[in-house]
This record gives sequence, structure tokens and C-alpha cells, in this order.
Amino acid sequence: MNGNRANSFVNDQGFIITEVSKQNISSQFDEVVHLTINSLESKLGSYIHSIYLYGSVVAGRAIVGKSDLDVLVVFKYQPNEQISKEIDELSQELSQTFKGKLREVGLAYTYLEEIHEGPDSLGLKVFLKHLCVCLYGSDLSVDYPYYKPTKRVAVALNGDAPDVLNRLWKKYREGQTALEKARIQRSIARKVIRTGSCFASAKEGVWATDREDMAKLFMNCYPNKAEQIKIALYATDESKMISSEQLEKLKLLSDWVSEEARHVFASN
Repeated sequence: MNGNRANSFVNDQGFIITEVSKQNISSQFDEVVHLTINSLESKLGSYIHSIYLYGSVVAGRAIVGKSDLDVLVVFKYQPNEQISKEIDELSQELSQTFKGKLREVGLAYTYLEEIHEGPDSLGLKVFLKHLCVCLYGSDLSVDYPYYKPTKRVAVALNGDAPDVLNRLWKKYREGQTALEKARIQRSIARKVIRTGSCFASAKEGVWATDREDMAKLFMNCYPNKAEQIKIALYATDESKMISSEQLEKLKLLSDWVSEEARHVFASN
């Protein structure tokens, strides 16, 4: 067993170990979880197939006042513009209601056909199987196999890194306020760390979901990038300001990650 594998969440057969569960949800977040599910059911229940939580709340790492409630809604059919608008409005409403308890309530969504047959099908299935907890409706993940952190899985999860990072930096340059830029900075840094961790998955079959663990896998794989990776990890927290010099190093790492992704994720 190499050093990376010793720090990764895979079992003896090389399958990803799922860390999230309902039991990890702290009672401190019961109210917001229940209200979020009930609000979605009340407003859009006839369109919804199932609702999942992912992220720090179901991983047991959420911190009151600092963490998000991350929700994935699976619709029966592709949602129209009106449904998308209602989802956005509900996200803002719930975020305001629980301001102080959570940083925000984020409502992401997809639909059955996209999961079953869309170009992102594998990534969505891995995400549902290993990173999500079903709290409403029929759990799709029970029909999916356990996955190994292969290059194919890494590509499915973060093969879009070059395009996503390019769009985020464009938004950063166009940002009007310090708060807006800080949030985009956080998104950039998190995408960089996730993608770097997936490089390790593609090369060595390792896995992690906690950002610090992902950063360790990234650094183990690319020790010469350790300083820049530490800056990226620091920048994942939007409450922490980074200097112009650190921002420049984050940009250099981001550009390198985009280029490296084209090589690491390339077809054999």
C-alpha cells in the first residue's frame, strides 16, 4: 500500500468508502433540513422524484454559521424556466430564514433522463452513490454499483475543470463587489482542489472527500506544487482574505490544473 492509498477512503477491494449518512446530521440542523424538504415538497412535490443532501451536513463536518446546506433535487422531467426560477427563489428564501445558522441553503437540481442517459450520467451516478443521502422519494443510488476511483470516474467528476475554471475566472474579473469576488474565489479554489484530488484518483486509485484530505492527496501526487496547493486550500474559505500575491499563485495553479487535466484525463 502506497502513502496515498493509506490516506484515502477506499476499502481492501479498492471500492470507494461512502462517508455520508443520515446519522451524521447533527440535531442543530434538523429544523433547516425538515423545512427545506417540506418547502420543496409543498411547492414542487408533483414534479420531484427524489431529494438528496450532500456535503458537510451529511458528512458530519458542518459548522454552525459557516457551512452550507447542500441539496440536490431530482425532477421527473427536465424542469422548465418557471420551476428553475422557483428553485432559485426558494434557495434565497431559505438562506435568509436560516442566516446565522448556515452560510446558505444551496439547491442544485437534475432530472431522471439526464442521470440515466445524459453525457454526465456516470458522474451523477457516482455522486448519488457515494456523496449523497436520500431524504425524500425513491433512492436511485440503491440500483447503482459501488465504484472504484478510476480515471474514468475522475473524468466523469472533474473532466470539465478547464471549462469551469475558465468561466469562473471570467466571472471573477467581472465581479462588482468584494463579497462577490470572495465567493467566486472560493469556487475556484474548491474546483482546483477537487480536480487535483481526481488527478491522484486517476493515477493511483485513491479517494477523499474532505477538502484537507483531498489537498493531501493532491500534494502527495505533486509535491512540487505544495505551496500553491496550500494557498488554494486556504482560499476555499471565503471568510479568509488572500493577498494579491496569493491570488496570483492561485491563478497560476488553476491554469496549470487546466492544462494538466487535458493530459491526465486524456483517453488511453
